[in-house]
Amino acid sequence: MRTMIAILCVLLAGCAPLKQYNPSEPSLKAYDLATPLATCPGGNGVASFRHGFVEFDEYGNLLNPAAFETLMGDIRHIKRPLLIVTYLHGWRHSAAPDDEDVREFKLAMRNIAAMDGCTREVVGVYMGWRGQVLRWNSPLDYFTFWDRKQTAHSVGSGAVTEVLLRLDKERVRRNGSRLQATQDTQSRLVFVGHSFGAAVLYTALAPILLERFTQSAGFDAPDQLDTTQCVSNPPEPLKTVGDLVVLINPAFEAMRLATLHKLSVGCHYRQDQRPVLAIVTGTTDQATGTLFRIARAPRAALQKYASDVPEGFAANTVAVGHYRPYQTHELSSSLQSEGAVEEGSFSGCEQYIDPLARQRGQMKLASLSTSGGGSTTTRFFANRVGKDGKPKFFDLTFERTKEARNTPAYNPVLNVRVKAPIITGHGGIYSCQLMTFIGALVTSTYRIQP
Repeated sequence: MRTMIAILCVLLAGCAPLKQYNPSEPSLKAYDLATPLATCPGGNGVASFRHGFVEFDEYGNLLNPAAFETLMGDIRHIKRPLLIVTYLHGWRHSAAPDDEDVREFKLAMRNIAAMDGCTREVVGVYMGWRGQVLRWNSPLDYFTFWDRKQTAHSVGSGAVTEVLLRLDKERVRRNGSRLQATQDTQSRLVFVGHSFGAAVLYTALAPILLERFTQSAGFDAPDQLDTTQCVSNPPEPLKTVGDLVVLINPAFEAMRLATLHKLSVGCHYRQDQRPVLAIVTGTTDQATGTLFRIARAPRAALQKYASDVPEGFAANTVAVGHYRPYQTHELSSSLQSEGAVEEGSFSGCEQYIDPLARQRGQMKLASLSTSGGGSTTTRFFANRVGKDGKPKFFDLTFERTKEARNTPAYNPVLNVRVKAPIITGHGGIYSCQLMTFIGALVTSTYRIQP
């Protein structure tokens, strides 16, 4: 397959280069888009956001280790509590300055800073790899699926894990200090991946998620006679790596989640348990839906499965976000009301939610309904008003799927199917609605409630 890709690249005047797109100085860059940063509550300046880049080769090696050390040094020198968000882009993207994902990443981080209410210094770390093989967008890009999927798992098996763990070590160090004793001022670390970038991320973190999940959940405790179950109501909420892992339209098979899924549904959780893994997939995403299934089926058909593994061929063929037995929630949006934000766009919602609305009582903190059959609808107000002078808004409805209604309450592993226009297709992930939902998860605006 790599030979075929190489031949195609030659015929098309070459492949996209493997290079570092972003210099190491300065390692943390200031926000540089025309849309201004958000105003902090009380008029105390603007939300603080800086960003940096970490780039990898085809095998997950750092392209510039010195640049990463400089980045870590700059992060360590920040005195305020931090909200660090890493982002791994997907297929047909890179860390090039003119890449659409780079721009959208900055906009999303800008609004995460607004949603965090200026309580922390927000640092975005864009993690680049060679997701784009051909120099120009072409229908032949689709023939790079198999090669880029294999490359994504190779990248995830490299230094990505080191980078993520060192960032997590910095979070732990900061939260161990007396200066950050309260939950609201603790530093947070969130990992986000899209498409094959989600495959990179999950490959890098899956063994650690499993190890820490098992250790924190309390398997084989002295007072636990049934060793197949987690200890009910452990003394602390379950913790893994970082504070949250978010996978958007992930392009990897459900079989890779099987072990973690079984662990999660076999446990009992505290009422203050927060999500540790959130998978969000659009129902109209044909790339991880129909096309992924077609591409995976020939290989999956040649593989053998244990007789006591019910997932088998289906879980090895279907992308994790489309696999019904593992889905836990559904997210939808009602846009029929007067004053609603336009479908699937930034229009009227450049600052996804207004942090000042909390003080005015216009925006209520959202709740994730993770048990029972009910749903939770939350209204978010945009930071703009319409021509009629009324504030624009949208509603998000979050409800538990029927497949998950018999699983434990407060399960921190979420697999959410998302209706359009919140996500439209595979790459349409930058709607106001989705970025607000992700931002609420990242900033911990959402709380898990029964």
